[in-house]
Amino acid sequence: MSRDLAPAKQCSSLVRPLTTIARDINAEHLLARAAMQSALEHARRCGELLTEVKDRLPHGEFLPWLALNFEGSTRTAQLYMTLARQWPHFVANAQRAAPLDGFEDLSIRGALALLKAADGADDGDALAETSETPLPPVFVQTMTAIADLKPHPRRYKSHPDEQLDHLAHSIRTHGFYQPVVVARDYTILAGHGVVQAAERLSISEVPVVRLDLDPGETRALKIMIGDNELRKFAKTDDRRLCDLLRIIKPSDPLLGTGYNDVRLACATEFLRYMEAYAAAVRDGATHAQAHERGTAALREPQPPRAAFVEPES
Repeated sequence: MSRDLAPAKQCSSLVRPLTTIARDINAEHLLARAAMQSALEHARRCGELLTEVKDRLPHGEFLPWLALNFEGSTRTAQLYMTLARQWPHFVANAQRAAPLDGFEDLSIRGALALLKAADGADDGDALAETSETPLPPVFVQTMTAIADLKPHPRRYKSHPDEQLDHLAHSIRTHGFYQPVVVARDYTILAGHGVVQAAERLSISEVPVVRLDLDPGETRALKIMIGDNELRKFAKTDDRRLCDLLRIIKPSDPLLGTGYNDVRLACATEFLRYMEAYAAAVRDGATHAQAHERGTAALREPQPPRAAFVEPES
């Protein structure tokens, strides 16, 4: 027995005290803050130099120059230039969000979000832009207290309980995968429902992107309207949608998708009717004949249907 315990005792004598580990943790924390501070200042300086080049070149020549001379993406360059232009606002924003850490906190919270967003940018898409109109300045801020946010006084959409239940379930299950968009004074432009759902879950903070816009100006109002209305132009492949919902249903409730069992059943029945109706029209049937074939399809027993498989490219 004593021989078995001997190695454990020997190993325990080599374990570092927690106080020593705490000292090393704090040392690395200070180095990380200093490194991020330095990275942010380099990004600002890069933005200042890029702005200088843009101001010196004739209109329309900056993007071609950038493609030949800058090793980052065009989106990265835009973010650097925004950072340089809005430097005082970034600093003030950091001090507002975390007055104890102040500017150093900005380097951790702001620069990471800013530079990570740039890392995934696609040079090809950005270089295809024909306009050099600068993007509205963005105050990058990862999390903001819900108590600091204000509903837009001109919002025209309401969120019924059923929708909030779906949003709350999605947040509880997946977290936040879309930020709330706010104006300069933290008036919500997009994401009222997300904020309401978060409040239902007693969540005190949400991810926010803050734009340098007044809530009542035209651009802010267009963001609010566009967030609600542009999705109406999307076309839905009902067949694929029903297949996806049927894949989810056996292993997970549909709550969080915007559908429930009743809606899925109705969508499936409607799809059966429309597929039979469309087939009849292709065969030269009249509207009445196509309608009869569609209703007949609903009376037929429906065997289990294989899910749609995406064809290989």
